[in-house]
Amino acid sequence: MPEGAHALPTLDFLSEFNSQDNESRFSVGVRLNAVMLYPTNWQLREEYIVFREVEWEQHKARTREGNPIAGITGNGKIDDWLSRLADMQRRHIEPEIRKRTHTGILAGKRLYYVAGLAIHINGGSFRRADELISYKRDHDIGGKIIATAKGAIHPAWREYKSVSHLWTAEWITKSVYPDLQNMPEHYPEKLIPIAEWFRKFGESYYPGNTKQPVLEPDWTWQPPPDFQMDPFNGEDFLIQDIGHDFWPENLAKLP
Repeated sequence: MPEGAHALPTLDFLSEFNSQDNESRFSVGVRLNAVMLYPTNWQLREEYIVFREVEWEQHKARTREGNPIAGITGNGKIDDWLSRLADMQRRHIEPEIRKRTHTGILAGKRLYYVAGLAIHINGGSFRRADELISYKRDHDIGGKIIATAKGAIHPAWREYKSVSHLWTAEWITKSVYPDLQNMPEHYPEKLIPIAEWFRKFGESYYPGNTKQPVLEPDWTWQPPPDFQMDPFNGEDFLIQDIGHDFWPENLAKLP
């Protein structure tokens, strides 16, 4: 690889996805969520994957028929230690996951509104998108009403820009499929087509008079070329989903 070059961030594990196999669905879904939460830190991704794998094995053990111990190893003492260790890790990691999810969704909203404004008024820009995010009271994934300060948007974008399209798709998917609210890691076949539309938009759209596209093609996570997916028409979706009724009056005046 030439000096200064880097490997294109690719979600290679998507090639292993089989929607009919629960193990594949879980394994691929967890790795996808790990990338979304920790796009630049492979060590934290690995820790998150191990944490979710232990939870998955405990879930299978609890629901396995004829298992009197309901543990992973079958040794009551060892399984009790594993359970307590997982509980301690859960108390440590879940607040961080909630915080990271909120921040990732914020980056996803920024991309979403840039795209929506580009289609509606041919005027998508970061400042206009940020104005909409802070103006519009919204619901997070858990249904809680939130208000966003403009000062929080840029740091979120800086950290999650390379996976912002995935978070856009996460936000949309949870809205379109409310039954998936409690399944954050098990539906790549629904999430990836939406994410791909927003990725391609972001890599080709230049907001305002800028010389850089919204997303940098060499630094944005994408699926492998052989990943099969249904098409998603983002333009039609945005035309139906975004209306002028909630736009602030000063929006058109912003660059």
